[in-house]
Amino acid sequence: MKSKWIAWLLALTMMVGMIAVMPAAASGAAEPATIYFWSAWTPEAGIQAVIDGFNALYPQIEVIPVQFSNNSDGNLKVDTTLAMGTGIDVFFNYGVSRLDARAQAGLLMDLDPYIQRDGFDVAAELGENIYQKDGAYVALPATSNAYCVFLNKTMLDEANLTTPVSWTIDEFYAYARQLTKGEGDTKVYGADTLRPYYQWLFMASNCFAENPWYKEDGTSNFDHPYYRKVLELKAETEAEGIQYPYIEYVSSKISTQDNFLNGSAAMAIYGNSLTRNLTNLEKYPHDFKVEVAPLPVAEDGALNYNLGGYYGYIGVNANTESPEASWLFTKYIITEGSYGFLKVGHLPTWKQTDWDSVVTDTFGENAEEFINVEQFKDVVLNRAGMPQQVNDNFTANAEINEILNTELESFIYGISDLDTTILNLKTKADEAIANAQ
Repeated sequence: MKSKWIAWLLALTMMVGMIAVMPAAASGAAEPATIYFWSAWTPEAGIQAVIDGFNALYPQIEVIPVQFSNNSDGNLKVDTTLAMGTGIDVFFNYGVSRLDARAQAGLLMDLDPYIQRDGFDVAAELGENIYQKDGAYVALPATSNAYCVFLNKTMLDEANLTTPVSWTIDEFYAYARQLTKGEGDTKVYGADTLRPYYQWLFMASNCFAENPWYKEDGTSNFDHPYYRKVLELKAETEAEGIQYPYIEYVSSKISTQDNFLNGSAAMAIYGNSLTRNLTNLEKYPHDFKVEVAPLPVAEDGALNYNLGGYYGYIGVNANTESPEASWLFTKYIITEGSYGFLKVGHLPTWKQTDWDSVVTDTFGENAEEFINVEQFKDVVLNRAGMPQQVNDNFTANAEINEILNTELESFIYGISDLDTTILNLKTKADEAIANAQ
């Protein structure tokens, strides 16, 4: 009898231990908790509305929003706070390269136990090819983005040009040449493009189905002729005066978005976040309608792959003191709560998003006054079905980013010529990759 009692007690102890390590059941009866949610936006920009929606389901979980700048300094603050162990529970990772660095450093909680317990079908709810670390989900995408070309329709009409459904980089700059007019303070540049150095390569990177910085053998891809072409054209068109010069941006700090919406640039290569300001006529008074075209490709016949896709990955601090509450909030903001991020210019990743109402919520009832709605659906919402580029190689990613910053800055300031720049990019990236392995 005594042995049976001991066996029963051991079994009970093991069961209690198992329950202790399993995630609690998800329900409105979750334990009260306070969690800190870090993102790049203020509560007034739409974050508080997302939190309010969550609290309608879980009023006992207090979510405190914390804003950080999505730049090097801001992300360093995130990394430092995560390493300290407290102060962050749930947070945005902007871009998969930042996510990978944090995952490799062990800063993210494994979400698989919660996903499996709740029967959350990641592929059905969010899509395929979502980042995993060693086969486990450590973050899930709430938002996606899209890069495209925005065009001033009034200026297009004046130049007798129509918006392309597909085009090459040569055709893009031919448009820029025709659209450039004026001099001095009233000059209109035919084109303005993205500011970060690595994004100067987008019209080459978008021609690769996967991992555009890397060759199949694992070495860097920067000696591909597409990269030479886009850099050569960037320098030539800035010198010609048909593209807003980067050196002028350094002194003025005028953004691509500002130049376009203020009428100082006829075309802008930018992300979908530009659309959030089209209806803000107080900040950007304008009377032109906007058209939308896909990014150009490096040469005729090259396939165009979507460089956007998953962007805003939601992760949970590996050292959170409130894992259950953090998971519940994460699950909410990657599904129905993700709709609220339209207000900050991000597209929901959730498969059940009502896309027909996205246009109205973004631009209002008179959307056609601001943008070509059908083009917006085809290009930004990807109704046209552009294939998604896959990125799953992040070897020496941070080091390569720094190499790009250094070498492209030297190039655009005329310190290094194109041949030297390409050679340095290739040689230094290969060395960084070799050292990382």
